[in-house]
Amino acid sequence: MYKILEYLTQINPPRNHKNINSLNQVADYIQNSFETIGLEVEFQEFEVNGNIYKNVIASLNPEYKKRVIFSGHYDVCGDIQGADDNASCWNH
Repeated sequence: MYKILEYLTQINPPRNHKNINSLNQVADYIQNSFETIGLEVEFQEFEVNGNIYKNVIASLNPEYKKRVIFSGHYDVCGDIQGADDNASCWNH
């Protein structure tokens, strides 16, 4: 876990909505990590203000109708190294 956190917190520029290349670098890292453990991976791309962003979707046994869904985000708020999950990131 420390190896992953170290990798994610050292990406520059920060992986926020302004730095799409940093976001894509992390998305590729997540994709490779999931594929290494045998999951099927796809990207769900979407456009916001002319920029293309993506969700990373991994599936295990996609043929089953019942699913367990885990979700998370890989972006950060502002120019920080880690995520701010308590909605406290805002500009004064």
